[in-house]
Order: sequence, then structure tokens, then C-alpha cells
Amino acid sequence: MEKQREKQIRYAASKLTWNDSIFILPPRQRGSEAMAFRHGEPVFVISVAARLLEMHPQTLRKYEREGLIAPSRTNGNLRLYSDRDIERLRQVKYLVEERGLNLAGVQLALELTNRLRELKARAQSQDGTRAANGRPEALCREMDAVLALLGVSEEAPPR
Repeated sequence: MEKQREKQIRYAASKLTWNDSIFILPPRQRGSEAMAFRHGEPVFVISVAARLLEMHPQTLRKYEREGLIAPSRTNGNLRLYSDRDIERLRQVKYLVEERGLNLAGVQLALELTNRLRELKARAQSQDGTRAANGRPEALCREMDAVLALLGVSEEAPPR
């Protein structure tokens, strides 16, 4: 999954002009290849995010108005999307296009996803005595199956 993300980032970056890159890279990093990418850091402007997701920028704006996503904003009020935002939007796209949900259904599915991730984290953090009987592992497998139905890839760390 990480290699696929890197490939998508490289593809989107190859389509950028110098003017696009000034909105992504901090001033001290412009023209430099050595920018460290931190997980969860908002770095993608809306045009780049739209290319990565193969969606129209207006769709991203609509999802923001509906409360499905909340990108960071710069001082100039530009939207900046993090890789976590991109993953969430991928899930939204999957639920709408592949599962046929409307936006109210997507909102419910996103809430369920967050609750399941919290439950899974609690089940995994149980002490070793409960893990010995196999129940938490079975519970985690079942939660993974439900998360997969919701279009969640568990390769990305939970929020």
C-alpha cells in the first residue's frame, strides 16, 4: 500500500507546474527534493488531492460542505489535505461508487468505521490473560471483516 501511495504522489507531482508546487512546499523546501513526508501532515492542495483520487475538485468541496471531510486551511484559506484525508476520501468514493450509498449512508458508515477502530484498539490492548483464550483475536478478525465491507484498508494506521 505504501508503494502505491508513493507512486500516486510521484504521478501527481509530475503533473504539477512550478506555480502548483509553491502551495505544497514550504518556502525553504521549494526546489529541493529532500522534503521529509510526515504521516498525517496536510500537504496536498485540492487540485493534487483531486488527481490522486480521480475526483473532481468540486466533489471534494461538496464532501467538505456535507461534513464528510475537514481539510486544514492555510492563512490564505487554501485547503490542504493530509494522507489521512486522502484515505478517508478513498473510503467515501468506495462507499458511493461501489456500494451505492448516499451521503447520509456514507456518514453513518464513517461513524461505524471510527467506532470499530476504537473497539479493535481496545480489544488488542487487553491484558495477556484474556488474549490466551483467543477471544480478542477472533473479535479483531470479525472487526477486520466488517471494516473491509466498509472499504477500509487496515494497512494505514487508525486515526
